[in-house]
Amino acid sequence: MLFRQKLRNFSQGSTPPSPVAHFFGMLLSGALGLSILALWISAASVYVDPRIFKWAALLGLLFPLFLLGTFILWIIGLLFVPRKTWLLGLLGLLFCSGSIRNYVAIHPFSETQETTAQPNKIKVLSYNTLYFGRMLEQQDELVRYLINQQADIICFQEGELFPDKVKKFRKQFARTSTPYYSCNDNTGECVGIISAYPIMKEKLISSFPGNAVMAYHLQHPRGEFIVVNCHFRSNQLTTSNLNGYSNLIHGKSSSEQASDPNIARTLASKIANASIERAKMVDDVEEYLAQYKELPVILCGDFNDTPISYTRQQVARMGLTDAFREAGHGFGFSFRRSAIRVRIDHIFCSPTFQPIQAKIDETATYSDHQPISATLLWRNDSK
Repeated sequence: MLFRQKLRNFSQGSTPPSPVAHFFGMLLSGALGLSILALWISAASVYVDPRIFKWAALLGLLFPLFLLGTFILWIIGLLFVPRKTWLLGLLGLLFCSGSIRNYVAIHPFSETQETTAQPNKIKVLSYNTLYFGRMLEQQDELVRYLINQQADIICFQEGELFPDKVKKFRKQFARTSTPYYSCNDNTGECVGIISAYPIMKEKLISSFPGNAVMAYHLQHPRGEFIVVNCHFRSNQLTTSNLNGYSNLIHGKSSSEQASDPNIARTLASKIANASIERAKMVDDVEEYLAQYKELPVILCGDFNDTPISYTRQQVARMGLTDAFREAGHGFGFSFRRSAIRVRIDHIFCSPTFQPIQAKIDETATYSDHQPISATLLWRNDSK
């Protein structure tokens, strides 16, 4: 009877905790509160124009760390001091659920859709190819890979610049279901498209040396639509920068390298400055698409920015749907190098299209990126 009474008192919260338990509960609640606040600030950073405050771009990069910290502290609270933390942690995560879904696509009950070519389906593939696989000496393998994907539209960034090789590629794709090949290398960067649909018009929307955004007006049986291929401003990180970051993460040091604070400062400065230039390029895209509001749009490419970023937020703000968020699974890391694991390649579409499948192909090893693909259903109520 005594034991039952104690258990009842504890469940009803009438038994006062020991000083140690009280202190632990207060400490955990405080840590969880700070972690939630940091998570919210990181999520809100996507609304801050980097031209006003460039360091906001760094807060978005920390989102997964704040999310992981919040989740771990919440679980510890549930196990040990549930009366103190379960509601705080739950509300903190719920209020940030939209940003969490942007970062981690969760569709536990969805089934893989059949992607067989049909008149109302368009398969889009976007790939930063690292000079069409030349840097890894896999150009022939990459071409075979792209053909085997049976995509209707292939948008590539960092394509091949050598005219003789481009001529060879044109001939190879001319014999496939995607015979229309176009690339623009006027900015020192080759951004291009390989399409099953005729290219009616193409336009350079925005550029910086080594980066460019191209628009292609394609003729589909249902009508004209626009494909925007983006290679937004790179962070200009050198191999030395990436190696320094990797050593910093893994706790390694070298007498030949700069100090840890200098590594972190250099990385932060480059990322923040590049975010300003990406903001300019996004504005150029929005201005261009505003001239063609009546046309369906597919926008894809290497954003050089994560799902928690001003760049991604501004693209979504144009009324475009993130295909991976709607039809993908998991984190979908499209860039894995030197301890960096992020999704910086994206596919968006206007409401004319419904994403029914999206994925990152982690088996493709022809570049330092992985390709992202999406199958879009052209809705029946559209023209």
